[in-house]
Amino acid sequence: AEAIFRSVAGGIDTNGDISETVIDDYGFAHEIRFDRSSPIYVWIRAQLSLLPASEAQFPGDGFSRVRRGLLNATSVWGIGDDVVRERLYSGVYTTPGIANADIQLAWSTDPDYVPVLGDYSMTNIEVAAFERARFDLSRIEVT
Repeated sequence: AEAIFRSVAGGIDTNGDISETVIDDYGFAHEIRFDRSSPIYVWIRAQLSLLPASEAQFPGDGFSRVRRGLLNATSVWGIGDDVVRERLYSGVYTTPGIANADIQLAWSTDPDYVPVLGDYSMTNIEVAAFERARFDLSRIEVT
């Protein structure tokens, strides 16, 4: 509420289901209304094919590196941004020794949901203007 108050022009009403009061520098109270984004929980499943060791050595912690790389690649998405599967490949190929990768996605609005193999697909995830894709290392599988 404080950040919204400091950035919105004077006289402009705010909207949303959440209401908080902010006190300005002169002691006046202002009602600030806003909404929080709804989470879309995303699972990533990547299957790797490795290069021959003579061509490029896959490191011992390679699967862990790819998991972290995939998580780092998700930092580009904000509120309302669709999850574009192809953007995740940048997180895979930072690790040496990978010939190719097959990345599949699953999603749910329930954080306790556990996707089964048939829930994963190679399609992008459409995210509404009021939603935000949420990623976590625990929801990234690399084999």
